[in-house]
Amino acid sequence: MSQYIRNELEFLLMPLRRFVDVSREVAPSLDGLFEKVYFIIYDELLNPVYKLSEGAYSMPVANTIRRT
Repeated sequence: MSQYIRNELEFLLMPLRRFVDVSREVAPSLDGLFEKVYFIIYDELLNPVYKLSEGAYSMPVANTIRRT
């Protein structure tokens, strides 16, 4: 799922010359360990400009990124 979302984000951001990286954080939870996936979006100078959690990815978010 993460790779699919990363590909979609890169496609949307291509005209803006933005790059996407996937970051994973592991945190303890009541059931054991919980892995949270983030998509970090960089500008053309490789400065991080957005950090999206996998659950926050939706068309309104993607449309907002495309317009910026």
